[in-house]
Amino acid sequence: MRTAAADCVTPRDTAACHAAGAACTQALDCCSNICGAGTCCIPTGSPCTTGSDCCSGTCDATGHCACLSPGAACADGSACCSETCQVGQCTCLLRGASCNGSSDCCSGVCDASGQCSCLLPGAACSPDGNSFACCSGACRSGQCTCSQVNFACRTNAECCSGACGSRELAVNFLAPPAATRVTALAQL
Repeated sequence: MRTAAADCVTPRDTAACHAAGAACTQALDCCSNICGAGTCCIPTGSPCTTGSDCCSGTCDATGHCACLSPGAACADGSACCSETCQVGQCTCLLRGASCNGSSDCCSGVCDASGQCSCLLPGAACSPDGNSFACCSGACRSGQCTCSQVNFACRTNAECCSGACGSRELAVNFLAPPAATRVTALAQL
Protein backbone atom coordinates (compact mmCIF):
# COMPACT_ATOMS: atom_id res chain seq x y z
CA MET A 1 0.00 0.00 0.00
CA ARG A 2 1.37 3.43 -0.99
CA THR A 3 0.87 6.21 1.54
CA ALA A 4 3.61 8.74 0.85
CA ALA A 5 2.40 12.32 0.46
CA ALA A 6 4.17 12.56 -2.90
CA ASP A 7 1.88 9.83 -4.22
CA CYS A 8 -1.14 12.07 -3.59
CA VAL A 9 0.00 15.18 -5.46
CA THR A 10 -2.48 14.64 -8.31
CA PRO A 11 -5.63 12.55 -8.40
CA ARG A 12 -4.36 10.86 -11.59
CA ASP A 13 -1.01 9.60 -12.74
CA THR A 14 -0.27 12.30 -15.33
CA ALA A 15 2.32 10.09 -17.01
CA ALA A 16 -0.48 7.65 -17.89
CA CYS A 17 -3.00 10.21 -19.15
CA HIS A 18 -3.09 12.41 -22.26
CA ALA A 19 -2.97 16.21 -22.33
CA ALA A 20 -5.55 18.41 -24.04
CA GLY A 21 -5.47 17.96 -27.81
CA ALA A 22 -4.41 14.30 -27.73
CA ALA A 23 -6.56 11.57 -29.28
CA CYS A 24 -8.74 9.55 -26.88
CA THR A 25 -11.38 6.85 -26.85
CA GLN A 26 -12.71 7.38 -23.31
CA ALA A 27 -12.60 10.01 -20.54
CA LEU A 28 -10.09 8.00 -18.50
CA ASP A 29 -7.53 8.44 -21.30
CA CYS A 30 -7.40 12.19 -20.55
CA CYS A 31 -5.80 14.09 -17.66
CA SER A 32 -8.84 16.39 -17.74
CA ASN A 33 -11.10 13.31 -17.61
CA ILE A 34 -12.97 14.65 -20.67
CA CYS A 35 -12.79 12.99 -24.07
CA GLY A 36 -14.78 15.23 -26.38
CA ALA A 37 -15.36 13.97 -29.94
CA GLY A 38 -12.26 11.75 -29.77
CA THR A 39 -9.91 14.43 -28.40
CA CYS A 40 -8.87 15.19 -24.82
CA CYS A 41 -10.05 18.68 -23.88
CA ILE A 42 -10.41 20.96 -20.89
CA PRO A 43 -13.82 22.10 -19.63
CA THR A 44 -15.55 25.46 -19.63
CA GLY A 45 -14.06 27.91 -17.13
CA SER A 46 -10.62 26.27 -17.09
CA PRO A 47 -7.52 28.37 -17.87
CA CYS A 48 -6.37 27.98 -21.49
CA THR A 49 -3.81 29.35 -23.92
CA THR A 50 -5.44 28.25 -27.16
CA GLY A 51 -8.93 27.28 -28.30
CA SER A 52 -7.78 23.83 -29.37
CA ASP A 53 -7.25 22.95 -25.67
CA CYS A 54 -10.93 23.65 -24.90
CA CYS A 55 -13.84 21.26 -25.43
CA SER A 56 -15.72 24.14 -27.08
CA GLY A 57 -12.75 25.13 -29.24
CA THR A 58 -12.97 28.63 -27.74
CA CYS A 59 -10.46 30.23 -25.36
CA ASP A 60 -11.92 33.64 -24.44
CA ALA A 61 -10.16 36.99 -23.96
CA THR A 62 -9.72 36.28 -20.23
CA GLY A 63 -7.78 33.08 -21.00
CA HIS A 64 -10.55 30.67 -19.98
CA CYS A 65 -12.45 28.07 -21.98
CA ALA A 66 -15.87 29.33 -23.05
CA CYS A 67 -18.86 27.10 -23.79
CA LEU A 68 -21.06 27.00 -26.87
CA SER A 69 -24.51 28.61 -26.71
CA PRO A 70 -27.75 26.82 -27.61
CA GLY A 71 -28.05 26.21 -31.34
CA ALA A 72 -24.28 26.14 -31.92
CA ALA A 73 -22.91 23.17 -33.87
CA CYS A 74 -21.37 20.50 -31.62
CA ALA A 75 -19.98 16.99 -31.77
CA ASP A 76 -20.79 16.15 -28.13
CA GLY A 77 -22.07 17.81 -24.95
CA SER A 78 -18.66 18.65 -23.48
CA ALA A 79 -18.51 21.79 -25.67
CA CYS A 80 -22.01 23.07 -24.80
CA CYS A 81 -23.06 25.38 -21.95
CA SER A 82 -25.94 22.98 -21.30
CA GLU A 83 -23.57 19.99 -21.54
CA THR A 84 -26.07 18.46 -23.98
CA CYS A 85 -25.61 18.10 -27.72
CA GLN A 86 -28.52 16.67 -29.69
CA VAL A 87 -28.59 16.18 -33.46
CA GLY A 88 -25.36 18.17 -33.80
CA GLN A 89 -26.60 21.25 -31.89
CA CYS A 90 -26.16 22.45 -28.31
CA THR A 91 -29.44 22.42 -26.40
CA CYS A 92 -30.71 25.18 -24.10
CA LEU A 93 -30.55 25.26 -20.29
CA LEU A 94 -33.59 24.48 -18.14
CA ARG A 95 -34.97 26.56 -15.28
CA GLY A 96 -32.57 26.79 -12.32
CA ALA A 97 -29.40 26.15 -14.35
CA SER A 98 -26.53 28.67 -14.24
CA CYS A 99 -26.50 30.93 -17.29
CA ASN A 100 -24.35 33.65 -18.83
CA GLY A 101 -27.15 35.29 -20.77
CA SER A 102 -30.81 34.88 -21.67
CA SER A 103 -29.94 33.12 -24.94
CA ASP A 104 -28.52 30.20 -22.89
CA CYS A 105 -31.94 29.44 -21.35
CA CYS A 106 -34.85 27.53 -22.92
CA SER A 107 -37.11 30.17 -21.37
CA GLY A 108 -35.07 33.02 -22.81
CA VAL A 109 -34.77 34.44 -19.28
CA CYS A 110 -31.45 34.56 -17.37
CA ASP A 111 -32.10 36.44 -14.12
CA ALA A 112 -29.79 38.84 -12.25
CA SER A 113 -28.41 35.99 -10.12
CA GLY A 114 -27.23 34.15 -13.26
CA GLN A 115 -29.91 31.43 -13.17
CA CYS A 116 -32.35 30.45 -15.89
CA SER A 117 -35.76 31.69 -14.81
CA CYS A 118 -39.22 32.07 -16.37
CA LEU A 119 -42.01 34.58 -16.98
CA LEU A 120 -44.74 34.95 -14.33
CA PRO A 121 -48.48 34.82 -15.12
CA GLY A 122 -49.65 37.85 -17.07
CA ALA A 123 -46.29 38.46 -18.78
CA ALA A 124 -46.37 38.79 -22.56
CA CYS A 125 -45.40 35.63 -24.47
CA SER A 126 -45.67 34.08 -27.92
CA PRO A 127 -46.65 31.91 -29.60
CA ASP A 128 -49.73 30.58 -27.83
CA GLY A 129 -49.47 26.99 -26.61
CA ASN A 130 -46.68 25.24 -24.75
CA SER A 131 -43.97 27.71 -23.77
CA PHE A 132 -40.63 27.21 -21.98
CA ALA A 133 -40.65 30.98 -21.34
CA CYS A 134 -43.66 30.80 -19.00
CA CYS A 135 -43.29 29.36 -15.48
CA SER A 136 -46.53 27.42 -16.02
CA GLY A 137 -45.33 26.11 -19.37
CA ALA A 138 -48.37 27.62 -21.10
CA CYS A 139 -49.02 30.79 -23.10
CA ARG A 140 -52.66 31.69 -23.85
CA SER A 141 -53.87 34.78 -25.72
CA GLY A 142 -50.34 36.22 -25.64
CA GLN A 143 -49.94 35.98 -21.85
CA CYS A 144 -48.33 33.42 -19.56
CA THR A 145 -50.97 31.54 -17.57
CA CYS A 146 -50.83 30.56 -13.90
CA SER A 147 -49.94 27.01 -12.89
CA GLN A 148 -52.99 24.81 -12.34
CA VAL A 149 -50.89 22.29 -10.39
CA ASN A 150 -49.57 23.96 -7.24
CA PHE A 151 -46.71 21.54 -6.66
CA ALA A 152 -45.29 22.51 -10.07
CA CYS A 153 -44.68 26.13 -9.00
CA ARG A 154 -41.69 27.65 -7.19
CA THR A 155 -43.24 30.93 -6.04
CA ASN A 156 -46.78 31.76 -4.91
CA ALA A 157 -47.19 34.20 -7.83
CA GLU A 158 -46.95 31.29 -10.30
CA CYS A 159 -49.95 29.41 -8.88
CA CYS A 160 -53.59 30.01 -9.77
CA SER A 161 -54.47 29.52 -6.10
CA GLY A 162 -51.87 32.08 -5.03
CA ALA A 163 -50.08 29.53 -2.85
CA CYS A 164 -47.56 26.85 -3.72
CA GLY A 165 -48.12 23.52 -2.07
CA SER A 166 -47.17 19.93 -2.65
CA ARG A 167 -50.60 18.46 -1.88
CA GLU A 168 -53.04 20.91 -3.44
CA LEU A 169 -54.57 21.03 -6.89
CA ALA A 170 -56.15 24.22 -8.18
CA VAL A 171 -59.25 23.79 -10.31
CA ASN A 172 -60.71 26.79 -12.12
CA PHE A 173 -64.39 27.16 -12.95
CA LEU A 174 -66.24 29.88 -14.87
CA ALA A 175 -69.38 31.04 -13.15
CA PRO A 176 -72.00 31.15 -15.93
CA PRO A 177 -73.91 34.35 -15.07
CA ALA A 178 -71.06 36.73 -14.21
CA ALA A 179 -68.20 34.79 -15.81
CA THR A 180 -66.36 35.18 -12.50
CA ARG A 181 -63.33 33.00 -11.96
CA VAL A 182 -63.50 30.87 -8.84
CA THR A 183 -60.59 28.81 -7.61
CA ALA A 184 -61.37 25.71 -5.60
CA LEU A 185 -58.70 23.76 -3.80
CA ALA A 186 -58.97 20.02 -3.57
CA GLN A 187 -56.66 17.90 -1.47
CA LEU A 188 -54.98 15.15 -3.51
